[in-house]
Amino acid sequence: MSGTTSDKLLSRVSARCGRLREPCVRLLGENGDLKVLAVLLAALLFYLIRPFAADSTKTFSVPVRVVSSNKAVTVVDYAPRTVSVTVHGRQNQINSFDPSQLAMELEEAFPEEEVETAFANGEGYIRRPIVPRMLQGNGDLRFLSCQSDAVRIQVDYTGKWETENLVAVPALVGRPVEGGTATVRLDDPVAVVVKGSIRRLNDFRDRGLLLPTEPIDVEGKTTSFSQEVAIKIPADSGITSVEPAAVTAWVDIVIAVTNRTETAAPVLLKDAESEPAEPAKDPESADEPESTDETEPADEPEAADESDPKEAPASDPEDEPAAEPLNL
Repeated sequence: MSGTTSDKLLSRVSARCGRLREPCVRLLGENGDLKVLAVLLAALLFYLIRPFAADSTKTFSVPVRVVSSNKAVTVVDYAPRTVSVTVHGRQNQINSFDPSQLAMELEEAFPEEEVETAFANGEGYIRRPIVPRMLQGNGDLRFLSCQSDAVRIQVDYTGKWETENLVAVPALVGRPVEGGTATVRLDDPVAVVVKGSIRRLNDFRDRGLLLPTEPIDVEGKTTSFSQEVAIKIPADSGITSVEPAAVTAWVDIVIAVTNRTETAAPVLLKDAESEPAEPAKDPESADEPESTDETEPADEPEAADESDPKEAPASDPEDEPAAEPLNL
């Protein structure tokens, strides 16, 4: 029964083809039907293989990665972080491509001379153009264009900084002996060599920061002294080492004198100095009566008292002058 059905289908197809063959032969000549059939097959094949043979383009968002091959130079930041990249390839390749494999990768040695110049002219920025060889993971797709033409990179490198007066004066802990005060000082100037991140060192310098030191204990001290104090490196400062590692600090102890006798002594001396000194006496003039500063007038004879001598008051022996010694 199946054979009978297939025979019927073939007979119908042949009948239809026979009907088409006559106009094809009449219009296209002999084998015109075959010519029409060839055109139809060609159109079908073109439609089938077109996705595999046609060229196409597509734009992807691609991350940017910057790597330094110079161990002394580190990449701090860069921009842009992503770029739009247009690739070219076969349609089937683009359709089956995984864009997560794409990356714009720049591996650069960054010569130290160029880095030093970048810091001398600014904040250590270097510019690198975007080129097709930077595209990674594109497979058979070809780099066609990029939205950005360059990457701006901020770099840093390990260097040294020779400077003076960068060390802070140590703090004093405790109190000296009662009545004493303590002050501390460093040698002037204090020269140090600081090694570390140049970018951090420049920031440290621009902000006017100082390197802290270990504190000094002056509890109960009575005399001045000197002490070596270590220089501390602040955390997250980018500093790796400081030379020298310690400096000499000089501590001066001054004790105030508060003794009562010593403070009263100047007053007593002042009173003594205010009194005139007595002149020394000559031994030969010891027997002579002392002369008064003021010259007294000569005694005049007194008038006779007419009053009764009995009414005159008795003289007080204490009021009478002492008898003068006789000169023999």
